[in-house]
Amino acid sequence: MNDRFSKAKVYASLISLGCCGGAIFVLPYLRYVFYDLQIGVSGMNNAQSAFLMTIYTLVSTVLAVPCGMLIDRIPSKTSVIIALLGTVGIAVFYAFTFTSYNISLAVWSLLAITTSGLYWPVFSKILNIIGSKCFEGGRSGLVFGIYYACNGSTSALVNAIALFITTMSANPAVSYRNVVLVSAAFTFAATIGVFLFLDSELIKPEEYATSSSSSVPQETIKGFEGLKLIVRNPLIWCIIIVVDSAYTLNAFSTFFNPFLTSVIGVSTESSGVFAILRNHVFLILSIFGGFIADRVFRSTSKWLATAYLLGAIVIAGFFFIPSGINPLMVSLYTLIPAAILQLSQPVSFSAIGEIGIPQNLMGTATGFISAFGVVDLIFTPVAGIVIDIYGNAGYYYLFAFLIGVLALGSVAAFIIYRRHRHISS
Repeated sequence: MNDRFSKAKVYASLISLGCCGGAIFVLPYLRYVFYDLQIGVSGMNNAQSAFLMTIYTLVSTVLAVPCGMLIDRIPSKTSVIIALLGTVGIAVFYAFTFTSYNISLAVWSLLAITTSGLYWPVFSKILNIIGSKCFEGGRSGLVFGIYYACNGSTSALVNAIALFITTMSANPAVSYRNVVLVSAAFTFAATIGVFLFLDSELIKPEEYATSSSSSVPQETIKGFEGLKLIVRNPLIWCIIIVVDSAYTLNAFSTFFNPFLTSVIGVSTESSGVFAILRNHVFLILSIFGGFIADRVFRSTSKWLATAYLLGAIVIAGFFFIPSGINPLMVSLYTLIPAAILQLSQPVSFSAIGEIGIPQNLMGTATGFISAFGVVDLIFTPVAGIVIDIYGNAGYYYLFAFLIGVLALGSVAAFIIYRRHRHISS
């Protein structure tokens, strides 16, 4: 690690930011843990609940680039605090108005601005800058890994406490209000942590510096000129493919549960246990993914190219599962792609540091990439339609599609690695 900043200062900044990420996204994704409670007390039906996330994704997508450009004009620490306090205010307001669906639509639209619009690009910018300043070779994989380990732990803690709080009242409406207020309280606590521990000098872009050696002009450019510079960088399109490949694998992982129960014959209870392992326990693997990217492969893009190729091979293995196999063996096999996902997706945005984007444009670059991250909006409903039409055979069509996506992602990551190595040498 670079001696310019103390280890305590670096890790305090990373942990405080990781806690922010774990707290700020609890409310917009509340339905994933408290779905039945939300439906029961808000008066929404299933379609309306799903439409909240559609609105959230649409607003996030539309505002991704403008918000990213805005982030590059505001001090990063200020941006984080604004995003956190904005989310706290929205949460407190929603806690007392959740029975109105129109207000809920407005709330989820505003959450898209504070969480995906403001927080998402600035956290990526900060982590890439810390990696560039403090770690050998300017690699950010381990930085992203530490961040996501703290993120996942905080999210699990907040949801666990909120779940416990629901048992303290017999009134569902009171329980739901308390859940929302718990998310607000933890987000506010995270704000205090950022104010105290996120070092402004550490996360300040170095003037005229890129995150790594590159052919991109090292100029301090902002606004539409900066956006033009990013769009003209051919490797930005490779990054989009790399990130969306991880998103696709993540979206597909939700279908392992029905695959195990419908096709393999695993009980609902057993498949639920493996779902917890895949979606929650395995989050800790993110820190190992960062370590592998930085210390073993010494390049995030090289690691992602390898991980995606391994993922494609593992997914292909589902086509060769013999009939009559012990369902437990198949359940265990689903843990392998889940492990690959958690070892690769958290560090995917750190590959931005290998395509020569100037540090002062990291927010714009993240916003531009995120504008194409609409996998959940497209893939999930399409996958559901495929399964509805083709039944159990539909899962194998999805497997084939995922293999193609991962292969394409591997090629894109390898192109980034080759280009980065050529420029560095």
